[in-house]
Amino acid sequence: MMSFIGSAPTSECCATQLHLQLPENLMATWKDINRLVDLMGGSHLSDTMDQVVVSGSEPDRKQKIFIAYEVMKPDFEFVKVMSAFAMVDLVNVEAVVRRVGRLQVGCVSYQYVYENGREVDGFVTLASTTPLASLDLTDGQAHFGIYLNVFGRAADTLEAEFAEPGRPDFF
Repeated sequence: MMSFIGSAPTSECCATQLHLQLPENLMATWKDINRLVDLMGGSHLSDTMDQVVVSGSEPDRKQKIFIAYEVMKPDFEFVKVMSAFAMVDLVNVEAVVRRVGRLQVGCVSYQYVYENGREVDGFVTLASTTPLASLDLTDGQAHFGIYLNVFGRAADTLEAEFAEPGRPDFF
């Protein structure tokens, strides 16, 4: 049986604002994602990477979500959503894989950390990728914004479950 972590947020404010700014029947573009990130109070880290911080699984917790724009040649555009929840060398990766395999959102991924051009460490992340053209941001509920909140709560729950015991909210 699949489990669902977190509950759906009520972020209709951002959804309504985005809906009013987009024409009907428009497939999403990276600029539309940027606009949603702005409405969610996020930031643009580069031309191809945005970040939002959403509420975590508990009232005093937050979770960072990174949203990346990627292109597969020749012109197939993707949106990749990632949220770190543990350092790879401090977690039982098999237990993480078994746990995340029961989620309804995301999959286990690994994000390298480089220092002076060499890999020194890495994060275990919850990740998800979808074709940009498949996102319809004209829906009045802006499902992608709601998805980001659900995704962040799932990653935060995994962080609370698998990160070092007693360590404060880090990711």
